[in-house]
Amino acid sequence: MDAHDLSELRGFLREATPQIYSPDKNFDLTEDLLCRYIYSGKNFEIRNFCTGSKSFIGQKIVYDRRCLIGSRPFWGMNYRGGIWNGYEDSESVYKFLTEALKHPDPGPMPVRGLQIFTQADWIYKLNFRVNEDGLERFVGEESIVYRSHLVYHCTLQGGLIRE
Repeated sequence: MDAHDLSELRGFLREATPQIYSPDKNFDLTEDLLCRYIYSGKNFEIRNFCTGSKSFIGQKIVYDRRCLIGSRPFWGMNYRGGIWNGYEDSESVYKFLTEALKHPDPGPMPVRGLQIFTQADWIYKLNFRVNEDGLERFVGEESIVYRSHLVYHCTLQGGLIRE
């Protein structure tokens, strides 16, 4: 893994994240009742699987399509979260989250949204508790606050997949 590969991965994640979380994005429902979103770029493909609504769990895996035989898993992230403190208007929370995810971080960690994104009374925050190697290995969390009340929280972890 070299710096060029990580730079290319960052660029792909910036391109793919808004596409995967777009409200217009069609998804497949697998036989296991998982929602599956797929986005393909020139050298990479991302597959996002998730299940649940008010509470959910999911994972994204990026495949390197430059391999001689097929593609191989290259990078991944899993996440678990949902509506917090009994907040009832989950539709508004997820509408705002979708808007926040249209703006991946322009810096070294474009795995979800910006570190802080605000719109009217809504605040989205993304921070990393462990970020030893950037995209290579990280643990973080995102939250949404509405009118000073925590209404959504999600933990995430991920990094490179090595053989």
